[in-house]
Formats: sequence, structure tokens, C-alpha cells
Amino acid sequence: MKLADHYAARSKMGGEENSKAHFAAATYRKLSGVIANWNVTITKANFKQLGTVQGVGKASVAKIEKYLNTGTFDELEGIDEFAGVGKKAPQMQDAGAAYANAFM
Repeated sequence: MKLADHYAARSKMGGEENSKAHFAAATYRKLSGVIANWNVTITKANFKQLGTVQGVGKASVAKIEKYLNTGTFDELEGIDEFAGVGKKAPQMQDAGAAYANAFM
């Protein structure tokens, strides 16, 4: 679903890439539904079986294989850090304690 959300956000930006991103968002949303309804835990040993499931194409199987091997999707690499969340996010300090101590 993260890929679907990523492409849905890009599709709202407009321009020539709008329709491609909209199509990608719909594709990944459909794929995530198919995977969610597949009653098998996806592993490196069985991910190719997904290719026999209606709604899962060769490109999707390849993307799943890459994810299983790397733990990430190229499209999402660095997105969390850019947005200010994730591993590289700055740590927020509790401002409430500092203000309370200033008045004591």
C-alpha cells in the first residue's frame, strides 16, 4: 500500500506524469489487495507462485522479489527521511518541560 499511496500523491501533482502515476497507484492498490487475500506467507521460496494468481503480473513478481532481497522499494528509498520521519528523522525535544521549569 505504501507504493500505491506514493503514486497516488504523485498523480495529484499534475503534468504529464499524472496519468502514469494514477495508473501505478491503481495497480499497486489492486496488487496489495490480491496479496492480502492470498492465504500464504510470502517468502523467497514461494514468491514466484504469486505469478499464477490472477491480477499479479511478471513485473509485480519481480518487484516483490527485489523487496524480499533488499527490504525496500526503489521508489520509496529515502522518502521517509525526506518527509521528516523514519530513521533519520530529527529527534523532537519535549518543550513542555522546559516551559514549565521556566515558570517555577
